Formats: sequence, C-alpha cells, structure tokens
Amino acid sequence: MKKKCQFSDLMIGISCVGLGVAVVIMANGLQKVKLGIGPGGFPRFIGFVLILLGAIQLIKVVKNGLEKPAVHIERKQLLLFLASVAACFAYVMVVQWLGFLISTILLLYGMMLLYGNKRYVLCAVITVVFTVAVWLLFTKVFLIFLPAGKLF
Repeated sequence: MKKKCQFSDLMIGISCVGLGVAVVIMANGLQKVKLGIGPGGFPRFIGFVLILLGAIQLIKVVKNGLEKPAVHIERKQLLLFLASVAACFAYVMVVQWLGFLISTILLLYGMMLLYGNKRYVLCAVITVVFTVAVWLLFTKVFLIFLPAGKLF
C-alpha cells in the first residue's frame, strides 16, 4: 500500500513551481550581457530547477494521494518563521547600504543564532567563509557584481 502524502507536500510543490515561475520571469527582465551568463543567468537556472523539483513533488502527490490535512502550528516555530522572514526583509533593505559582504555575514550569523546554534566562533567562521566564497564565485566566475554598499 502506498503511503499517502501530507498536505505540506502539496503546498511545497505548488510553492516551488510558483516561485520558480516568478524567478524565471523576473530574471528575464534583467540586463543582457555579451560576456558571461549575466545577472539573469543564475537566477533563471535556479528558477527552472525550482519548477522541476516542484513538478516532481506535485506528481508524487497526485500519484500517492493526499492525507486529510491536520493543522497544528506551535508558537515557537511560528515565531521563528516570522523572525526569519523579518530578517530577510531587513537584509533586502540594508544590503544596498552595507554591501553584500557585511549584510550577508550578519544575516547568516543571526540566522544561526536564531535557530539555537551556540557555537559562536564556528558560526562566525562558517558565515565569513561561505559569504566570501559566494562573493568570489559571482564576481570572478559569473562576472556578476554584487552590491558594494554606499556607506563604505
């Protein structure tokens, strides 16, 4: 007997497809360049991957059926989710002023602490190494320049 899918599986599939379509549409509006993949190349690729993964999830739900949804939201998880969303919105607002490097380090470090990681030094090392690696990948390989910041 097949195990039925949960309601969250359906919502994740729909969300991935919807987000993927939105990302592809927005990426197509970005500047075109003659050299490299340009600013829209990587987001477009990620959008197509999201559409593919969401479609696979939806096919799984259709194939296996759906359990009766049970809604149970714990207060702590809801607050963590809302804090994460607020942090992401704050990141979008400050990245133009502080720049990609500083803003991303602050966001990642804050998220790690928010979700209960108590290894402060390890968190700091991971966020700095990851952020610098992403910055190098985008600026040196993809030739996409990330915000440098207006304050510095």
